Amino acid sequence: MARPKIDIRHFVVCRAVSWEGPPGPYTLRTLEGVCHRFGVPPGTEFPFEVDEFWTYLRVFNMNAGTGTIPFFLTLLRTGTQGTPQRIWTRPYAQIPFRPSRGVVEAAFSLKRVTFPAPGWYEFRLSREVRLRWQTRRLIVAREHVLIEK
Repeated sequence: MARPKIDIRHFVVCRAVSWEGPPGPYTLRTLEGVCHRFGVPPGTEFPFEVDEFWTYLRVFNMNAGTGTIPFFLTLLRTGTQGTPQRIWTRPYAQIPFRPSRGVVEAAFSLKRVTFPAPGWYEFRLSREVRLRWQTRRLIVAREHVLIEK
């Protein structure tokens, strides 16, 4: 069987995801607080910690391949010179792909996300790709948010 060839059509960061029925891979979801600009409460000092963010992902299995793909999430801050500064990288999800499911929709919770200062941040989704001589991380999706006072 061939490995899945994937195409990520949607990658969204939001404040909450509500389930419309019992949790599961085929349950409809409503994304709440989808915004590219998040304000911190008045009087809050930086670093600012958000208790929970949610991410929503819609992935198409383009070749009906079979396998589980591990994804990683990196948070970067755009510095004053425009250079990205990596805050952290963490395992994101292990998503199984089957020929019977052409589209995989998933929502995942991110707990305790810390933003060191106001500014633009990038959530970068990646996966490992095995080349002949090495394994590399391939960026497959990006989402930007502005954290402001």
